[in-house]
Amino acid sequence: MRVWILVVVVLMFPFYSHAEPYKGVSCYACMYQSYPCGRFLGQYPNDISKPMLPVLYGYFGKNWKCVDSFLDKFRERDYLLEFHLSFRVQHRHYRRRLKAVQQWGNDKGVPKARIIISPVLEDNMPDKEWKRYARIIRRISGYRVVRSNIYGRLGGYYQEQHGAYPLFHRPNKRTIANLDGVSVNFGDGERYFNQISKKGASDFISRNRKRYGVALWSARQQGLNEAMQWGKYPHPTRRFKGLGPKEIITDRAIRGMRRLLRD
Repeated sequence: MRVWILVVVVLMFPFYSHAEPYKGVSCYACMYQSYPCGRFLGQYPNDISKPMLPVLYGYFGKNWKCVDSFLDKFRERDYLLEFHLSFRVQHRHYRRRLKAVQQWGNDKGVPKARIIISPVLEDNMPDKEWKRYARIIRRISGYRVVRSNIYGRLGGYYQEQHGAYPLFHRPNKRTIANLDGVSVNFGDGERYFNQISKKGASDFISRNRKRYGVALWSARQQGLNEAMQWGKYPHPTRRFKGLGPKEIITDRAIRGMRRLLRD
């Protein structure tokens, strides 16, 4: 009798172990025409089980080769693609950008569950306005929508926050922690004004291990190697001028990111 009671209890209340988060490196610049896709993807361990790729659509360009390469490499894994449709303000052509993502996803056979949409990378919209955009995006595309905002506003079913110590208003399973704005220092000569050590980045991953997603960030890989002040950034089309692939993504970054994502 006791055995049957135990079986019923287990069936009604199964013991779930928390799944690890999706992990990756923000590739906001990876739609740039000549971005070094191979070196970027070299930062992901070959055995990573849940790779994630955050992309900023249209800001640096509209070339899909790096996203295609990510998909080719990890199609058989449990992967996640996050598309930010604009940088700081809702783009007037956001529907056109959303349809471009849809078209790419349909052409490549990407299930809707593998894509999550952020209307704006760093939004400061009123909650009511953001919800309106989110409803339109869900209705048009059927994709999940994440709110990625700079002042911790509410309104997103999924919530993304940036920085080394992000604060959330949603359960862990619906949150994404992105180190965006805090660059991992690999000792490769980067001069970005806001950096974190490799140990600090490892602690960041550990602190957020119960979230839906965790993303690291490198200033050099966004063309901000020399940026010494927040907001004083070169135009995106000029950031990589004269830089070779190994100057955008250094050997130290490849080795360092690979170790961090393996943690």
